[in-house]
Amino acid sequence: MRRIYVSGATAEFHAGVLELTPAQASARITSLDDLGDGLYQIKHPVQFKRGEELGFDGEINKAQFLALWIEDDSDQSEESDQSDQSEGPDKPGKAKK
Repeated sequence: MRRIYVSGATAEFHAGVLELTPAQASARITSLDDLGDGLYQIKHPVQFKRGEELGFDGEINKAQFLALWIEDDSDQSEESDQSDQSEGPDKPGKAKK
C-alpha cells in the first residue's frame, strides 16, 4: 500500500482500497465498504483535501498524479541523489534534505 499526501486542492479516487483514520472514514462511510483494520474498498468516488494523508492501493491516473505526493520505498534511497532537483511537489510538512 502506497502512502499518499494530497498536495493539490483536492484529489478524487474512484476505485481501489484506502487505508484511512477513523475520522477520515466516518466522513465518507456511505461511499466505502469497511474491510477491517482501517482498510476500505471504494464503492463511490471519494475526495480528499490538501494536506490529508492516506494509504492507497489502486491505479493513479494523470490528473490524480498532479495533485498527489506519493511515498514509496525508493524515496529514501534516492533522496540524496535528487536533493538538487526540483521535480514534482515536495512532501507537505517536511523539508527536503
